[in-house]
Amino acid sequence: MGIDLSLGCHQSLRQELKQELRLSLHLRLAPPDGISFREPPPLKSIERLDGAPVIPISRSELASYISAVRKAREIFGEVEPSVVIISMRGALPFFRSIAQDRVERAIWANPSEVKSFDYPSHGFTGVKVYTSYFLDNLGEVVSKGLKRAVKQSINAEAGHRIVYVDTSVTGTKLGWFMPQFTEGVMDLASQMGESIQLVNILLHHGQPGRYDTKTGLADELVTVTTHNIGVESLITEDNATLLGASYAGKFRLHPDAVGEIQSMGRVVNAGLLIDAGLAVLHIKPELGETTADLFVRLVGNATRIA
Repeated sequence: MGIDLSLGCHQSLRQELKQELRLSLHLRLAPPDGISFREPPPLKSIERLDGAPVIPISRSELASYISAVRKAREIFGEVEPSVVIISMRGALPFFRSIAQDRVERAIWANPSEVKSFDYPSHGFTGVKVYTSYFLDNLGEVVSKGLKRAVKQSINAEAGHRIVYVDTSVTGTKLGWFMPQFTEGVMDLASQMGESIQLVNILLHHGQPGRYDTKTGLADELVTVTTHNIGVESLITEDNATLLGASYAGKFRLHPDAVGEIQSMGRVVNAGLLIDAGLAVLHIKPELGETTADLFVRLVGNATRIA
């Protein structure tokens, strides 16, 4: 029997060999000296309406957020990523609104610091990675997440096209995190000897209408494109009920962060109080739906309206 040297066989063999490739990455991610570990209060607080918990959101805030999701969807369509890295927890509602995901809620509730899951209808694999500097083992977690993402992109027809989604209130974290994150991508590309296209989609609080993009070569193998999208309010930031995820569980917190994280509190089944101009709409979660699910559904439905 002869040896099949067809293109399909060659690609299959290459994929098998790449899957056996042992990638090594040991990022030493640590926040700058003197940074405060006191978590700021949530952007949106839980109030009461006739005794029921509600979260007020203004019409302009919601419209700004919806516009940002539309823009991010356009970018996804242009890039056609093989892997999407979701920075937990802040980027979770933003990503879910973009993808309009129907992934089981257990994925997001799972306390694992890194977990991957498939989106067959979109053609990419999602990798959730907790990236908060509250974690004592941040470098270890991000290294694991990056290796998982690159491994997942090996078999994808799209190649190594990786989208990273994150949010920012002040820009402080991104200022020290992103350069080290990019270095990790460069390290893995060098080990493989293959190019990686890294596309960052960053959502910025308090900057409605902002959109700018920058593309450049990090090195000979890594191209980095960063899309900065501004919104009036991130709405969900630091609110476990709207995020749909918390730090409760088996996370290793930085010693200075213990007792300083407010959003480890329990998730409340709250409605959304939307200021619609002439009226205020009280929208409650449907049966079996969380407040986080409700928010994603409302934003997703609105983005499909031309």
